[in-house]
Amino acid sequence: MAAAPRPDGGPSNADADNPPIDPDTDFDNGSGTRDGGDGLRSGAVRDRRPATGLGAGRRPWSPPPAAFVAAVFVGGCVGGLARYELSRAWPSGPHGFPWTVLVINTSGALALAGLLALLADAPRSAGWLRPLLGTGFCGAWTTFSSIVASTDQLLADGRPGTGILYLASSIATGLAAAVLGLALGRRLAGHRPPRDTGAARPARRFSKRRRSA
Repeated sequence: MAAAPRPDGGPSNADADNPPIDPDTDFDNGSGTRDGGDGLRSGAVRDRRPATGLGAGRRPWSPPPAAFVAAVFVGGCVGGLARYELSRAWPSGPHGFPWTVLVINTSGALALAGLLALLADAPRSAGWLRPLLGTGFCGAWTTFSSIVASTDQLLADGRPGTGILYLASSIATGLAAAVLGLALGRRLAGHRPPRDTGAARPARRFSKRRRSA
């Protein structure tokens, strides 16, 4: 029997006992069941917040497994070091166009989008790749806060045209790279758009019969 919705519009008890699975924090505990990093199976009874307020129906936060933290740490160290070395090898100068940051952020958007699409249906054994390469490496490789800082610096130097151009190009190239990365990731993963099965065709024939009658 389906659980009735709550009068205040919040999640039902069944929804609270079975929260959505987060692929970054819900791991296979080795016995074929999945848990949220706290040793409890998905759907098991957990201590929950009060049934009212913003936290209604949400399970309490639990620290991620050590392997998850280690993967983010290693990926972040490598990504941050790579960005630092590229910035040293290709400095933009105090008053020049920030080409280095633009290339770093654009390549990071491309890599992150492609990675997420590629690992969307990856086996659980490859789950460590997302925190290592996505959250860790790409998170440290990119520096989106520098977009605002560099734009502000260009405006302060009396170069509003260059600042606006840099801000607009950062947004445009980042979005374009993300779209391209998703497409490449889906192609590499073997994803194909759903085919038309022709299920709607009988309905069209039926409507023609009714009109002719």
